[in-house]
Order: sequence, then structure tokens, then C-alpha cells
Amino acid sequence: MKATIEEDPNLRTQYSEEQDVLREHAVELREKSKSAKDAMRLSAYAAVLFLLGTAAAVFAPFARIAYLFYAGVLLGIIGLVLGVKALL
Repeated sequence: MKATIEEDPNLRTQYSEEQDVLREHAVELREKSKSAKDAMRLSAYAAVLFLLGTAAAVFAPFARIAYLFYAGVLLGIIGLVLGVKALL
């Protein structure tokens, strides 16, 4: 195959063009992969914040700590906002 490409200049240019297209496609896939990885990480942080907020808000009445309830609600809201941001 390599010998055939070296002999025919048309095949050499076609091979070079195909290689360029493949490189461009690989760059696009790397960029998509990076953005998907970032979205997954943000989604994980959002889930952790939401669960911590929920746990704090549920535990607050039993411990009779009003500020813990408010902190839990705030963490839950932040988690929800980050979760929505990760989806978009």
C-alpha cells in the first residue's frame, strides 16, 4: 500500500487530505470529550451539594437548630442551580 501511494502522486494527495480530515475530527472529539467530562464533574458536585443540603434540612428540626435548616435549604438550592447548569 505504501509503495502504491509513493508511486502515484494523486493517491498521495488524497491520502494527505484524508489524514487532515481525520485529524480535524479527532480534535473535535477531544473537545467534546473535555466538555462532557466538565459537565459530569459539575453534575457530581451539584448532586453532593443537594444531598448535603437535604440531609442538613431534615436533621435540623430534630437538633432544633434553625440555622442548620436554612443552610440546608441554601445548599439544596445551590445544588439544583448547578445541576441545571450542568445540563445546559
